[in-house]
Amino acid sequence: MKNRLRGWAAGLMLLTAVSGYSNDANAETGEGLAGTVFFGRSPSGLQAGDTFAIEIKGSGLVDLYAYEAAIGFDPDKLVPGEAQSGLPGGYDITKEEPGVIRMASTRIGSGEGISGERVIGRLTFKVRQSGMTRLTLDRVVLLDSRLERKTIEHAGEAELSAAGEQEQNGQKAWIDPRDSE
Repeated sequence: MKNRLRGWAAGLMLLTAVSGYSNDANAETGEGLAGTVFFGRSPSGLQAGDTFAIEIKGSGLVDLYAYEAAIGFDPDKLVPGEAQSGLPGGYDITKEEPGVIRMASTRIGSGEGISGERVIGRLTFKVRQSGMTRLTLDRVVLLDSRLERKTIEHAGEAELSAAGEQEQNGQKAWIDPRDSE
């Protein structure tokens, strides 16, 4: 029963974090937490209309039981697709707002969290418009199995470039991806 309560408590903390609610009763100690969170390698050679995936990775993780992350993007250039968590055996939630995807995941049950190097999330986007754009990994909250938390305000960013022309029958043609929506 104690382990189920811990899983539900972590889930509740993540739900309140995703909704923007702050609870000072859950002091941010982060004593047992370690590690960094960052984007995996940025895709290259993108064209308007392409779909791509980018990973959220953790390195040097110690006892990661749950996390929440805000991913910023330019909605004029990118259309969000699927979001998947990499935490095994748990509960995931994704909330999309204009220009921001908030994703959260928690393990449920007994035991320690995950440690080491790991992909903790994966997002897909469709390139809507050509040009330079970036994804930002903002405000990442990590929780351990004792529900201590560590917040990383700006974990990283990925710069992307998409060309605005594609070849059609050997001819270069400008495309507007909104025409295919």
